[in-house]
Amino acid sequence: MDNLENLIIKKYECTKNYFNMLPLILKYIFQENENKIYPFSKINYFKSFFYEPIRIIDNIYIGSIFNISNRNSINKYNITNIINTTDKYPNYFPDEYLYYNININNNNIINSDYIDSIIDFINNSFGNVIIYCLSGNDNSVIVLICYLMQKKKLSVDEAINLILRKKLYINPSKQYINILKQYENNYSSLNNTYQIV
Repeated sequence: MDNLENLIIKKYECTKNYFNMLPLILKYIFQENENKIYPFSKINYFKSFFYEPIRIIDNIYIGSIFNISNRNSINKYNITNIINTTDKYPNYFPDEYLYYNININNNNIINSDYIDSIIDFINNSFGNVIIYCLSGNDNSVIVLICYLMQKKKLSVDEAINLILRKKLYINPSKQYINILKQYENNYSSLNNTYQIV
């Protein structure tokens, strides 16, 4: 009886989470796309919220808020560490998983100490890591690009190409991509030592 009750509570929690996100998802879908690098159709925007998490490299996945508000989805991929790049949604299960919260802005995406703390969080994970934003296409992609630049020594374009090989739709902000490219141009020690696989 307890198992059935727990199952009902979990299903209720997930349903409640989905209904709470729906207005923001719809707003996000219908907002203008001109400040995005790879704008795509609104129907694909909507579908992207409900895709399964996608493994990009090593033990790192990218996902949406839909994925991390569902315990079954988290556990299915052996996710133990969650990087939350949203500023509107809480950590849904703080007693069950390790969280790292990031509020992306113009300054911290090129702060090497800040990026190093993200790398440490990923390196110290004992399972898989998911980086998520609302749709799994925007801020989560920016954070992963920072990781790939700092940890794997990839250029911005190489990092984007690596992600695109695994994930069909990404939609990072032009503003942040331009900041990262400027940082890359000024970062003379950047060298390609990582073999893309």
